[in-house]
Amino acid sequence: MWFSLVFPNKNFQSDITIFTSVVLHKVLKKIFPDSILKIKWPNDIFFHDKKIAGILGENSNKSSIIGIGINLNQKKMKKDISEIATSFFIEIHKKINIKSVLRDFLQNFEDEFPKYIEEEISSFIKYFQMYDYLLGRQISVSIGNENWQGKATGISKKGKLKVEINRAEKRFISVDKIDLIW
Repeated sequence: MWFSLVFPNKNFQSDITIFTSVVLHKVLKKIFPDSILKIKWPNDIFFHDKKIAGILGENSNKSSIIGIGINLNQKKMKKDISEIATSFFIEIHKKINIKSVLRDFLQNFEDEFPKYIEEEISSFIKYFQMYDYLLGRQISVSIGNENWQGKATGISKKGKLKVEINRAEKRFISVDKIDLIW
């Protein structure tokens, strides 16, 4: 399932994808309470170690667009991505009602959105940290022509990824500056 939310005459900060990830995670966690679902900064949901949903945000022409994709009822993943992606049907062997997932997401987004506008991302950080997929993992980062490795140590109150390069050097990565994390 994929869909987009369009906000005419709005330009949100790049942390809108983090907010949307938290809302989506809450919805999926209610539907699949026994599932091990994690949020990979800044915009993916993982089931165990495989991507099951993703979010993209973009500002263009005085509008913000948030694209959301969730692998719900795919019975099989393409061979080239089957090692890194999955669907709920593959994992729990049960067909998911797409309309109810969409309805629950839109309702939760609408309920939480005023808090995001008023308090920005800081009020959603604690929840994010409870389900942080990258926390404690060694990661490789690519920003422009610069590539480096470090250990993900969480996210800041402003939604920046905290990475420890070594004991003396720590970096904070903004959502809008990152090219790739692996």
